[in-house]
Amino acid sequence: MKISKKGLIYFALSGLLCGAGVILLFGHMSTRPTPSNVGRMAANEQEIALTAEDGVRISASYFPAQQTDAPVILLLHGNGASRRQFTSHVAWLNRSGFSAMAIDFRGHGESQLQPKSFGYFESRDAEAAVRWIKQQQPQAKIGVIGVSLGGAASLTGPNGPLPVDAMVLKAVYPDIDRAIRNRIAVHGGSILSALLTPLLTNQAYFRFGVAPDKVSPIKNADRFDKPVLVIGGEKDSYTPVAESEALSNAFTGQSWLWIVGKLEHDQLSDLEDIVYQERIVRFFNESLKQAGTRK
Repeated sequence: MKISKKGLIYFALSGLLCGAGVILLFGHMSTRPTPSNVGRMAANEQEIALTAEDGVRISASYFPAQQTDAPVILLLHGNGASRRQFTSHVAWLNRSGFSAMAIDFRGHGESQLQPKSFGYFESRDAEAAVRWIKQQQPQAKIGVIGVSLGGAASLTGPNGPLPVDAMVLKAVYPDIDRAIRNRIAVHGGSILSALLTPLLTNQAYFRFGVAPDKVSPIKNADRFDKPVLVIGGEKDSYTPVAESEALSNAFTGQSWLWIVGKLEHDQLSDLEDIVYQERIVRFFNESLKQAGTRK
């Protein structure tokens, strides 16, 4: 059966429209909200309602240490998780003399439903938490533990890195391009990754209102000159070791790189064995407690 020239044109246009629809669906799925019930995390929990700079409602919890001016560790979860990811962290941080605060990013946990943005708008949620800490505990030093998305939100955003005194960054991607490229490659292969990544990353223009290179933790790293501990996983195919090394090297202040053997991305995100606890406590003791209170 012979197909007319007009039929071929219609067929090609239909294919293009279907392809565009699939790409848009991919973009929607990667940015859709993932709400969940959090529940109570600890006996000393104080539930907090925050409002981000753009008016988005953010759910949070504060866990005070016994010492009123103790350093505060802001806990920022990964994609698809909630502040409940840090339930165990709260216990051992409090035992070690730190207060803790954990938030649900927009579109996560019990916060307002909003599309995700690979850290760009989530940075506003983290900024709201930092403002609250400074209002309540103006003399306290502030540290951050950011996991993947949480680490990206610590560095990426319209206002740059969070105004805190030290950061621990676990499994943090250097930019949106490599975050998407690596994830597609793991599940669909390198050819599909090369084809789809530009089509997905460039959706940042109409989804977030910025160019893709604005969603880049590594580009903002040199604007943060306080102590940083970057933690990567030896088997992390979402954020390979080379990318963790590059992120660590991008900081202008003191930075340390810890590559944990045999761990993949999700395993690294959930890491909190005794070695990890001791290393985090030692890092914050040296970076926050020994430095004294905020001037």
